[in-house]
Amino acid sequence: MPSSPIFHAIFFAAGALVGAGAVSIAESRRERAKPPTPTSTAIVEIGPSGAPGLVQRAGDVLKYGHPGPIFDCIQRKAYTLGYDRRLRHPAWTAEHLTLASVSPPPDDPNGPDRHKSVFKEDESIPFAFRSLLKDYFRSGYDRGHMVPAADAKSSQEAMDETFFLTNIAPQVGDGFNRHYWAYVESWCRKLTNSFSDVFVFTVPLYLPKQDPDGKWRVVSLFPQLVRA
Repeated sequence: MPSSPIFHAIFFAAGALVGAGAVSIAESRRERAKPPTPTSTAIVEIGPSGAPGLVQRAGDVLKYGHPGPIFDCIQRKAYTLGYDRRLRHPAWTAEHLTLASVSPPPDDPNGPDRHKSVFKEDESIPFAFRSLLKDYFRSGYDRGHMVPAADAKSSQEAMDETFFLTNIAPQVGDGFNRHYWAYVESWCRKLTNSFSDVFVFTVPLYLPKQDPDGKWRVVSLFPQLVRA
């Protein structure tokens, strides 16, 4: 029979091999569990011709990712949005406001003119999923900007882009879109007087409401998350 020291050496070697394997497996699992390093987000940018193109943009408002799964992520001059093809309006919008972006450019003290901007369908979205001007005709709802035109005063083009229907959702007009919601939008812009960077994320919210006639109707609200 082999001597006791030999058995001890064999058992020690076997234990060392098993221990080393367990440590290796544990380290491998820890490596896989590490959170991924933030990278630039792939988005769709609309070129001068109106054709969408996939681009990589780092350091923007979505540098840590976007709020949720979407079909179309569109980059404009004043904002980025995720378009919901099912509901045919933004799933969310994201803005990086600065004092310069909400003020007229130095070479044009009067700034862009809202009256020159018109609501228009976004042809970068396939027709089957596109929001149409006729969808709002006599609907009883305002064409509510999720990114307001007044947030895009850096140029006429930037303001015009807020009138794409991909930036619009149905909104109660009297008492909300033209009043309380406008006050919230103004408050966000005024934050740029105190903070160099203001990030605004907006989503649509539908709430059922029973009117005096007994019928149930949907009230569309736009909750906002503001970070300065």
